[in-house]
This record gives sequence, structure tokens and C-alpha cells, in this order.
Amino acid sequence: MADAAAVAQATFPGTADVTRPGAVAMVDANSWQDGVAASVLFANPLRAPILLTRGGSVPGASGSALTSLNPQGAPKANGAQLIRVGLRRPAARPEDTTVAGNTVFATAAKIDKLAGDAAGKPAGQVMVVSSERPDFAMPAAGYAAKTGVPVLFTRGTSLPPETVAALKAHKNPDVFILGPESVVSKSVEDNLRSSARP
Repeated sequence: MADAAAVAQATFPGTADVTRPGAVAMVDANSWQDGVAASVLFANPLRAPILLTRGGSVPGASGSALTSLNPQGAPKANGAQLIRVGLRRPAARPEDTTVAGNTVFATAAKIDKLAGDAAGKPAGQVMVVSSERPDFAMPAAGYAAKTGVPVLFTRGTSLPPETVAALKAHKNPDVFILGPESVVSKSVEDNLRSSARP
């Protein structure tokens, strides 16, 4: 948590308005899947750094960083200052927004939609990674943060309906699967091919 706070403050020192982020994403450290999917929010146009919570509480390092970052409100996220990822209770303040689903698949799909709405259109590429194997999914986070390519999740042997629906909204994207067939099966790959078609 302290590392995430330090990275956010190094990226946005907050010494002037131009060095303050529009929004900050808050992600529960207990869900690595939400953290990977939320990485796309750091890409343009939102450029929202990620701070970590622990359940419903905000640790000291994250709270201090949030105060220092002092987000201005992101016009491309309806003016949100705080994007609460995966926290299923309603946003506490009008300047907050909550992006959450009943599963990690649904939350990732909602993050994808938020990023696409901010960019003005769905991304032309999508990464699909394992919801069960963080060792194969984590590399997607860095690429998503740099490029704006969203991350969606699959089970090892079945493609969740939330991911299928999100892919259809992209209208024939290029789909990149991270991981060997032992992590994402050939049947899932075949389903991805058909699901990505309009």
C-alpha cells in the first residue's frame, strides 16, 4: 500500500494544478483481479493513479497520498475525483463514482466500459487473462496502464458471460490471450474467436 502511494505521489507531486490528477482510483488490496483491471484507468485520457484500500478502510499511506494528490475531478469521468473500484456500496460523496460488479468478470467489464467511455470509443484491442493465475495475469497491468488496452478475465476452461458481453461491445477487437493452454484452454480460445466477432 505504501508502494502504491509513493508511486502515485511521484507521478503526481501535486505542487501545482498541472501536477494533480483528475481522479484517483481506489482498489481493495484483497482483490488482485480488480487491481489488474483498474490499471487501464492510469492510461490516457483518465490518468488516474491507483491507491489501495483494505476492505472498507483506507490505510494511512493511502489516505495521506489522497490528500496530497488532491484530485481535481476528471471531466471524462463525469467529474469524478475518486473512482472506487470493486467496492460494492454506493459512493459516499457526489464527486465519487463506483465501478463494481458481482464478480471480478463483471467489475473488469465495467472498468473496460468506463475507460472506453472516457476515450470516446471502445479500444480496438483487448487482453484476456486468467482470473485464477495472477502470475500470468499481472503482466497485463503494466501494458494496460501504458497503452489503454483493457483487461478482461476468463476462467481456465470456460469463458464467463460478462466477458463475452464486454467483447461484443468492442466490435471485432484484436484479442490477446496471456498464458499457455494450461492456463487458458483451447476451448476458451475458440470461444474468444467467436465472441469477438460482431
